[in-house]
Amino acid sequence: FFFFNDTATTEIYTEQIVGSVRCVQETGYQRRVHGDVDRYMGRWYAIRALPNIIEKLCHCTFTTYTKVSDERVDFDETCRFFSPKGPQIHSKSFGLIPNATEPAKWINVNKAGPITAKAGYWILDVDQENYQWAIVGMPNRKGLWFLSRTITLSEDFLQAKAKELEQFGFDIEKLEQVDHNQECGYDFGGILVNLQ
Repeated sequence: FFFFNDTATTEIYTEQIVGSVRCVQETGYQRRVHGDVDRYMGRWYAIRALPNIIEKLCHCTFTTYTKVSDERVDFDETCRFFSPKGPQIHSKSFGLIPNATEPAKWINVNKAGPITAKAGYWILDVDQENYQWAIVGMPNRKGLWFLSRTITLSEDFLQAKAKELEQFGFDIEKLEQVDHNQECGYDFGGILVNLQ
C-alpha cells in the first residue's frame, strides 16, 4: 500500500521499531505477528484501511507481491485516483525481512528519486489454512490494512477483527472502506509513478 513514513532517517525509524516491539510485547500484541512468506505472495485487494493522505484519493486498490529472495519481497501497488474510473497508478517498492526467524515482520522501503522512506510492515493475522485474507499493520499503529484475495470480505468478519485490534491500540473508528466494483478494470497497464 502506498507507504509514506513520518520519519526521514533510518536511525529514528529503528528507534520507533524498538519502542513499538517493547510496547507490543507488554500488551500481548507480539503473539499476533505470524505468516508464511511464500504463501503470502501474489495479489491482495485492500478491503478496509487506516489510509494515509495518498490512499484517501485511491479506489480499486490492490498490491502484487513477488518474492525475490529470502530477505526481499517486491511490492507492485496499484490504485485508481479520484474515482473507480480515474487514472490507474503504480507504486513500486520492496519489503526487507531482516530476521529469518520473524518472517512476518518486514521493513517497507519506498524510493522516490533521492528520497527513501521506510515503514514497518507486519502481518498481524492471516488465514492460516488457505491464505485468503490477511491483516497488515504498522508497529506505530498509524497504518492498518484488511486484505483479501477477492474484492469482498463479510461485514461481520471485518467488524469482529477490528474489535480484536482495537484493544492493541489501533484507532478502528478511522477505518475506511476501499471501493471495488466493475468500473475498476483491474487488469491493464497504468502509469509508473515511482521508480526504484
